[in-house]
Amino acid sequence: MIALFLDFSPAFNTIDVLKLIQNLSHLDSRVVNWVHSLLTNRVQYTQTGTDTISSKIITNTGTLQGMVLSPVLLTIYTDGLRSGSSQSSVIKFVDDTVILGHISDTFTGDLKYFNEVSRVSNICSENDLKLNATKTHEMVFTTQRETLYVPILSLNGVAIPQSSSVKYLGVIIDDKLKFH
Repeated sequence: MIALFLDFSPAFNTIDVLKLIQNLSHLDSRVVNWVHSLLTNRVQYTQTGTDTISSKIITNTGTLQGMVLSPVLLTIYTDGLRSGSSQSSVIKFVDDTVILGHISDTFTGDLKYFNEVSRVSNICSENDLKLNATKTHEMVFTTQRETLYVPILSLNGVAIPQSSSVKYLGVIIDDKLKFH
């Protein structure tokens, strides 16, 4: 098995509100209108100390920082990130996403995993979700003594490191499936 642990650059800040509203269109119109009103035409600025304030700007992207509803809205926004093949799975928990693929002992012809990674990457691009390739890790799970050769994966022109352990949802997982 092979896993790609994706990292999104500020996912909550890049939500396209109009695309999110489209994803909510099946809900009661009052809920959709409330979310639209909540997330559009917000004034944003930075304050340091008691009297220094930056220029104010109007924003129509992202969700409010620390808002309880933000993880739910991001989950709805990324609803399209689903498995597209029976040979792979996409597992999501808010902004923590993993693509799991099945691989053979030789990895010869196992293009379904790479196709799935490409498909998910395209969906992210279409929805303005920026994958942070420098914080994304790939891990091969195997019980074999010999290291399995897997071609280096690249996202946005950046080679993804193959790791022997990854911290996921606060748990360190290693390539032998020992949890710490």
